[in-house]
Amino acid sequence: MIAGIIQARVGSSRLPGKVLKKIQGKPILEWHIHRAKMAKTLDKIIVATSDKKSDDEVAKTATRLGVAVFRGSENDVLKRYYQAARKYKADTVVRLMADCIFIDPKIIDETVRYYARHKKEIDYTSKPLNYPQGFDVEVFSFKVLERANREAQKKSEREHVSPYIKNHPELFICRHWKKGRTDNSELHLSVDEPCDFELAEKIFDSFADSGMFYMDDILSLLRKRPELKKINAGLSGYEGYARSLKEDQIEENKIEVYKKIVGFIPEAIIVLSAGTVRTSGPGGAVTYRSTKAHEGDTFGTLFGEARVIATAELASYYPETSIVTTSCRSKGEPSHARIIRSELVKLSIPFSRVILEEYSSNTFSQISESLKIAYKRKWNRIAFITSAYHVRRVRAMYEHFEQMSASKEAKNIVSKIKKIGVQVSFVSAEKILMKRDRSYVGIIRALKKTDAYQKRLKNEDEGRKAVLNANYTEQPTKLEDKQERGR
Repeated sequence: MIAGIIQARVGSSRLPGKVLKKIQGKPILEWHIHRAKMAKTLDKIIVATSDKKSDDEVAKTATRLGVAVFRGSENDVLKRYYQAARKYKADTVVRLMADCIFIDPKIIDETVRYYARHKKEIDYTSKPLNYPQGFDVEVFSFKVLERANREAQKKSEREHVSPYIKNHPELFICRHWKKGRTDNSELHLSVDEPCDFELAEKIFDSFADSGMFYMDDILSLLRKRPELKKINAGLSGYEGYARSLKEDQIEENKIEVYKKIVGFIPEAIIVLSAGTVRTSGPGGAVTYRSTKAHEGDTFGTLFGEARVIATAELASYYPETSIVTTSCRSKGEPSHARIIRSELVKLSIPFSRVILEEYSSNTFSQISESLKIAYKRKWNRIAFITSAYHVRRVRAMYEHFEQMSASKEAKNIVSKIKKIGVQVSFVSAEKILMKRDRSYVGIIRALKKTDAYQKRLKNEDEGRKAVLNANYTEQPTKLEDKQERGR
């Protein structure tokens, strides 16, 4: 089955709501669908839009016009395409874009037929290279799309569907071709900017009494009225892709920055709990969350949320890295490990990546129990995520673990981990947050000036010294002293 999948959403940064903007009383999306339905080679047309409420009208418009609808990720368009193709059992995928208001059914057909003639030799093709931008058609098999969805990592490759295919000639055979002798590839006729919309209106007005018109008719008009080309002169139609490439570079730079902070690319991230808070929602519903910057206990600041956000940030750049959440539960409450996992899932970390460690009850046992998991899974590069105030005490506990632990099993495991050269890093969540978003710089600086933070630093320093002096013990603590609360 040959499916034409039209990507459409209202969330354009350069021309918000563009696919629903009207020309001659009809939304751009409607004009696109009307023209695509005239193609003879498409067995089915699917509008693939986001699952955001803002795109409800896109879905309604497609349904009203009698075409199928698939709703998925807003920004991961590659995944959205793959899921749409899989749902409707497409064998051949024809990629169309709603902002190409002048899409020509003749060009769709000739591109699909070119692919059909050569599909035993090629994996991908597109409209003739010498045609104007704005008549864009790409054709590839479902198997090619499936592999791209499985393997593509870069933002530009997820947001723009086909770059992974074109960027990997060692994996895919892409065939580019031309038709005719005239090169019109410099013309930009999709609707991406306000000036593009102005040009589209004038072109439609020129053919108001002509019924259906095609690429050749538009080219003829522009030869007769060359001043129209000045309306959006200097634009290519590929500015969005260029922006994504710049964002790729930023992400690549961040990968190196985070690698420098951690010391390596971790196989596992172990996030140490820093307390949770019980809250009541609408109707008295009870929920639990990590502590925020202004919350602590008798011993000072906690800010467990920083550890969760930092973990999610690192995990997003290292998608193969496993995550361990730690700490047991208080009576009648979910474990800290489960609370942290739910928060990571809300930050787009897959549930399946998170391993629960629910036996520990304090920092030392968090180290002990999580390293048992690490040893069993044979991880060689481990990053503990904790707060800046906590790093030195945690590192000291790891370095002096064998002297502190009463468990022969735990001593043996940690000794073996050290002996075989497993890399272990203790990472300040605050360092990650300040690289993630500069707004955290002010928040963290203000936090460090508070009495609660200074109190926590003093307690942590005393604990570290006790570890170094071999007289560290877990101090008996009243429940009310450890009760996390707002300050």
